[in-house]
Amino acid sequence: MLADWAIKGKTISNSIAVGAVVGLVAITPAAGYVSASSALIIGLAAGVISNLVANWRAGRSRIDDSLDVFACHGIGGIWVQSLQGFLLQQRLVPL
Repeated sequence: MLADWAIKGKTISNSIAVGAVVGLVAITPAAGYVSASSALIIGLAAGVISNLVANWRAGRSRIDDSLDVFACHGIGGIWVQSLQGFLLQQRLVPL
């Protein structure tokens, strides 16, 4: 919601729901391995990244994706998979 407000100057109720789902999608694979504060950061970052991708896609294509499914599940999943690789490399997540 805050990303939409900062970019567009208005909020959309759909972005609030999608942001909540993106946060849950992003933290689910790492939920057993990270702290609550790390989970909050991962979820918030995934929400902002997903919102930016959804806005970019809406401006560039004519594909009807009113629920932003790709931005939500696709980008949220890609983000957390990339982040888990980084966390494993830094030994912040147990093998």
